[in-house]
Amino acid sequence: MQTRGDLGQGVDPSYAKLTPHQHLEHALQISGMRGVVFGQVMSDPQSLVLPDVTGSLRSRPVSEARFKVSAFYGGQRPFYAVGSFVTVLASAPLEGGTPRIPLSKNELLMIFVQDQPIAAPAGPLTSEVLAVSSYSNVATVTADQRVVSWGQLVTSMADFTQTLQAHPAPGQ
Repeated sequence: MQTRGDLGQGVDPSYAKLTPHQHLEHALQISGMRGVVFGQVMSDPQSLVLPDVTGSLRSRPVSEARFKVSAFYGGQRPFYAVGSFVTVLASAPLEGGTPRIPLSKNELLMIFVQDQPIAAPAGPLTSEVLAVSSYSNVATVTADQRVVSWGQLVTSMADFTQTLQAHPAPGQ
């Protein structure tokens, strides 16, 4: 999530000692976490450059794609309705170029829904926009929906969703 760079490499050395499943459990307790959405990328991604809302002259390169929500985990009130279509904005590195969060048409993803500040690289969350500012907020799912890969965690879809259901997002 946004509190660390990669699984096993965090600011807090004790975090590096957690198992991959403990990383997932910890991620679900981060402030601003709304849950995890599962779905499919429905369009080819488009590269965009968003203006920086902080008033500086910098811009924010992002990839944009349509995403169909198939399931939501982590709270009593889903942030995105099952069956709805949202726009995923995935941030690119600050220096521009290829986005750090690759989106491919028909790809199945689990996306961690976390509050984003307005000045975040992909902007804030809205009811129509799912902003993803870190590659660690995305897990890939195999086409047969059996295996989920998230950083160092490679597990069954059943195991992953069971962990998600057992740990509702804070404040939900």
